Amino acid sequence: MHRRVLLILSLLLSSALFAGCALTRSRPCSKAGDTTWYPPIVGNMQCYQTKTPGGELQNQGQFRQYYPSGKLALEGTFVAGKKDGLWIQYNESGDRVAERWFENGIERSIPDSRRSTVDEKARGP
Repeated sequence: MHRRVLLILSLLLSSALFAGCALTRSRPCSKAGDTTWYPPIVGNMQCYQTKTPGGELQNQGQFRQYYPSGKLALEGTFVAGKKDGLWIQYNESGDRVAERWFENGIERSIPDSRRSTVDEKARGP
């Protein structure tokens, strides 16, 4: 009985930690950086967060969003709370459906110097 209670409590704690912005006990990813995407994706988000010199939390580093099924829907990187670099969207089958490039939170065209990397990733291993 005692083991069962501990198991249930650990599962509840784990799900609470991973429900919003899983990797920090802070605030949801959407409150510490622009996580919007079109078309909108519904699902759990995971991100890392750091504090600014002013004490505000901001997304920093890898960001992932998952479909309710648990499959990866979106991945990218935040730098100082802003989208940066290559962001990739997947459908529920795991196929890439969109790739976007960001610099300091602003969407740009994918630079030629990165195009070969994007093409290699699209071809897979």
